[in-house]
Amino acid sequence: MFSEMSLIIENTVKVGDVLTSLTIFISLIFFIISMNKDRSLRRKQQADNVRNAAARTIGKLDRWKEISLSMFHYMDIAFVESSELLKTDYNTESVRNFLWMELLVIKNNTSEKILNENIETAYDELYGYDPSVRPFFEMVLTQLKREEKSMFEGLLSNTQSDIKSFDYKNKNEYQTSILRNQLNDRVKEARKDYEKSINEILKPISDNLLKLICENDKDILEKNRDYFEIKYKYLFTWDEIPGKENDKFVEIIETKFGISWIKTAEMKKTDDDMTITAIEEMKSLSLKRNDEKNEVILEINGEKRYDFILKREYGDLNVYDNPIPDIRPEHYTDEEFLSGEIADNSSLFCVG
Repeated sequence: MFSEMSLIIENTVKVGDVLTSLTIFISLIFFIISMNKDRSLRRKQQADNVRNAAARTIGKLDRWKEISLSMFHYMDIAFVESSELLKTDYNTESVRNFLWMELLVIKNNTSEKILNENIETAYDELYGYDPSVRPFFEMVLTQLKREEKSMFEGLLSNTQSDIKSFDYKNKNEYQTSILRNQLNDRVKEARKDYEKSINEILKPISDNLLKLICENDKDILEKNRDYFEIKYKYLFTWDEIPGKENDKFVEIIETKFGISWIKTAEMKKTDDDMTITAIEEMKSLSLKRNDEKNEVILEINGEKRYDFILKREYGDLNVYDNPIPDIRPEHYTDEEFLSGEIADNSSLFCVG
């Protein structure tokens, strides 16, 4: 009898142990599942924070574009008043001064609006995720500001010329719509070109931010892609000019700056290896090294026109294109480079 009772107790204990172990095992499984779920939720939240920061950055850049383009809307009012003023008193000098000041007020108001939007710090939320976003973002803003400056200065100059042209017209035949339409046509064309340039500048960073937003959580958090790399285009090796890379150098100068005389120019390098010169009759071009700033300065007829990037790589001095160009070269011909007025025409300095 005692033996039978012992067997019952032993069986009971074993079943209880099994149930306890099973309970612990199930609890452990649920604990692990819960931890993994919490971890996934945290990772998704972290990735979503990055996505939201990228989306807000795109929004800020779009806002910059919207505000900058809005200045064209306010110009129409200034054109109406200028046209009426010319009708009242056919004095082009006073009308030019009036419109000049009105356009400056519009530009200053636009700049103030942009400043109030805190657009220049739009990258802040992304900075902790990838510090390389800062130089990339600042490069884009620099390009946008240079393009805006170029557009506005060119518009100032051209509208002044439009008004000045009425000096040579019959004032008795003047109607207010004539000047207004002429100015509006000028602005319409300027706005079209300006918006196209802005879109080209914004496209690389917008595309990269959109790619970041569309990535899966794993790729975002492990930073499997470089979204904000500033890419430099290799041009030529400094030591090979003059030399075996002459043809490459000539092609770059002719294509980028529209200077055809470079094909027949005599190229030399100074004894200290710091300056490359190209001379053709009365025309000259020079590239000057600045090793402290890692740059090469292009001068045309003694006037600074461009900065290239200089990098020492594997013993070679390589020249790269600047991702923030100073001028839009395709606008100019050899004759324009020879003109003495080029240094005074601020509209030449813009972003390509």
